[in-house]
Amino acid sequence: VRVNNDLTTETNFQLPAEGVTVGTVEIIAERPMINKSATNAVRIIDNEFFSKIPARGTGAAIAIQPGVVVQGGNVYIRGSRPDEVGFKVEGVTTSSVLSGGNALYTTAEAVEQIQVQAGGFNAEYGGANAGLVQTQLRVGSPEGWKLSLLTETDRYTKYGEKSLGGYSYGYSDWTGTFGGPLVGRTVRFFGAIQNTFYRDPSTSVREPY
Repeated sequence: VRVNNDLTTETNFQLPAEGVTVGTVEIIAERPMINKSATNAVRIIDNEFFSKIPARGTGAAIAIQPGVVVQGGNVYIRGSRPDEVGFKVEGVTTSSVLSGGNALYTTAEAVEQIQVQAGGFNAEYGGANAGLVQTQLRVGSPEGWKLSLLTETDRYTKYGEKSLGGYSYGYSDWTGTFGGPLVGRTVRFFGAIQNTFYRDPSTSVREPY
């Protein structure tokens, strides 16, 4: 079709009926849809995922992965004991040698990616028979300095008094991040700070008698 000012010219042409021909395809191996011997499963949680779930913290994101249960602050993968799950941050082991579990708390705003690996990995990860949780931290943006501030609180009413259908338990959380380039676009900096306060650390809700 050619359009020239107010003049439109229509051109019709026939396409050949023959299909596209290719060379002979030879199948050299078949791959089953389900590999019964594959015991390894890796699931990746990125920073964008944390902003979408209705909960705070990395533990909430890890808990909803298949085969993972988080209870009492401990991570259980495929029914394991707490000391059978390994933890690493930037390749450094952070597992507690005394009681198992993760000995290092990392705020979710400082995390770039978390990999939850269930079974089947190499023997180089000692003390991680059931699973492995690896954390990669964020880096500063090369485009410029960026800052963020997030705050949560239930102190909209007095402690112990009901308001807006709920109570205040004295909880507050302040989390700030800042990062950017230091030398050109090569050397970058990122930092995060978090302050969390609980007036009642063992919050429990019971209906009145």
